[in-house]
Amino acid sequence: MICFKKIYLYYIFLFLTSIYRYSLGQYHITGHIKGLKHGECILAYNHYSGSLYPVDTAKIDLNGNINFFKKKSLDTGIYEIVLPSKSKIITLIISDEQNINFNVDTIDIISSIKIKGSKESQLFYQLQFYLKSNAQKISELKSKNTSPIEIKKLEEEQKKYYDFFLKKNKNTFLAEILKTASNPEIPSSIRTSQEEAFLYYKNHFWDSFSFSNKKLIKTPFLKQKLDTYFNELTIQREDSIIKSAEYLLNKAQNGSQKEYEEYIIRYITNKYENSTSMGTEGVFVYMVERYFLTKYINVVDTSTLTSLKEKVNILKPLLLNKVIPDIGVQNKENRLSFIHELKSDFNIIFFYSPSCGHCKEGAPKLKQFYNNHKNENIEIMTIAIDGNETDWNKFINEHQWHSFINGYGLVVSRTVNYSKEYDVSSTPTIYILDKNLKIIARRIGIDDIEPFYNIYRKQKIENIYNSQK
Repeated sequence: MICFKKIYLYYIFLFLTSIYRYSLGQYHITGHIKGLKHGECILAYNHYSGSLYPVDTAKIDLNGNINFFKKKSLDTGIYEIVLPSKSKIITLIISDEQNINFNVDTIDIISSIKIKGSKESQLFYQLQFYLKSNAQKISELKSKNTSPIEIKKLEEEQKKYYDFFLKKNKNTFLAEILKTASNPEIPSSIRTSQEEAFLYYKNHFWDSFSFSNKKLIKTPFLKQKLDTYFNELTIQREDSIIKSAEYLLNKAQNGSQKEYEEYIIRYITNKYENSTSMGTEGVFVYMVERYFLTKYINVVDTSTLTSLKEKVNILKPLLLNKVIPDIGVQNKENRLSFIHELKSDFNIIFFYSPSCGHCKEGAPKLKQFYNNHKNENIEIMTIAIDGNETDWNKFINEHQWHSFINGYGLVVSRTVNYSKEYDVSSTPTIYILDKNLKIIARRIGIDDIEPFYNIYRKQKIENIYNSQK
């Protein structure tokens, strides 16, 4: 006679053993990929820095099957299975469920994928499928010149679906992801005011990001939001950037994840170390002095810290609104000409090399600018940073620079390291000074001098006019 009690207990034992095995920590992801019979897939997680970091690889067998397995559980996050072509990926939302199976056709991943063992990933593709289908409908309507009312109706339906989806699945990790990725919704009462709408959007831009949420470490949203915040929502001016940086770092410091704060510090520092926006080098100086030289950020490599300190020492005297350091260089009369002898309202310092191709291209443009404005109280001082005296004289004569102050050679009996003393890392390097010899533009392109001068003159005239009101 069969003992049903023993059979029942046996299956209970198997079930509990299975639970215990997975509770020890492991993941097992299997899948069938139609259309592939060879190659290697990579399992990688998204990182808040915007990069993908591999954690495992699996070979595709002749039947299109793959098998990822390790006796170690995956951290919660957004993972990608990168297919051999590297152009297609399968996204998995990883949380507690880590025994996952999927079936997919590479022709259309979103429409074909079937997932078992991961509710989070099922919900993700359910939402993706709806959004894709609705986008296609809207695109078709637009191509047929359909009434905007019909298109708006579909868009409103999509918003209702999305809101319902979030509410229904509010306790999932996917809901946290969607909330984090969302942007502020501007109240209808201020949408007509561009300034109010912008300020509201910027002030509430970080509301959806939790700096205390460790699960967001393996998602790409921090880097994405930083790019938007500093590129689109912050005026590219030193004081504005520093204000945004401190506001954001204060929010990060109030969170419990120290690595978010450290990443933001490094992100801002790196971004403005070699910024293409003129006048923002001061942000780099500020960040290094405040967070690196004070050892607030731990830098293991001492050579990196030394390099940062050296760069700050070079840049700090050469920031906008600083009086440029003086030098005296040999002129055509075999005497010394000093930068601090310049007395005009608008002064250009042109560091160049007689053998430099870009300098040769720029030389006629510099001459033309002078000819256009020579009666407007401007002055140009050129300084050859290398070459011999013959090359220097030849360059001046060829480009008819005789109206400029042309300098070459020793600076009061010493050799100048122009790279360290004037941040001349390439030629030509251009500085523009006002009548007080304060730097009003640095490392500006030769083609940018004319538009910069026009803006500068316009602002100066406006300031004079306003002061007389």
